Amino acid sequence: PDILEIKRDALPPDISPSVDPQPLLPLLAPSPLMPFTNTNGVPNLSGLCTLNFSAAESMLTTTAIDCWASFAPYLANVVCCPQFDATLVILLGQSSLYSQKLALNVTHGRHCLSDVEQILESQGANENLHK
Repeated sequence: PDILEIKRDALPPDISPSVDPQPLLPLLAPSPLMPFTNTNGVPNLSGLCTLNFSAAESMLTTTAIDCWASFAPYLANVVCCPQFDATLVILLGQSSLYSQKLALNVTHGRHCLSDVEQILESQGANENLHK
């Protein structure tokens, strides 16, 4: 009989806010500006750059979208240039983990910059990123 007895003055269990379920957020959709096809084909890389492009693959894709050929001339200083600069900094930072150097020499830097531009152009970015 004690097991079935209902306690009328019992308090609800104390549940901390960290246990409450979080609201379900829908997955973020890709940018409407994102090109759906690879319009420029496979990039022609020099093969002389030792930067790990696969480590920053999503960053390169974001940069290509932000520097999309149609909008880059109008939004270069606002969106494209800062994103392009950040991508280069991240690639150099990733490289410095292994090389223990914070910079590239001029020759190596030119090859790497050319390769980054080729990758971005192959994903639809403006062809004049170096300007």
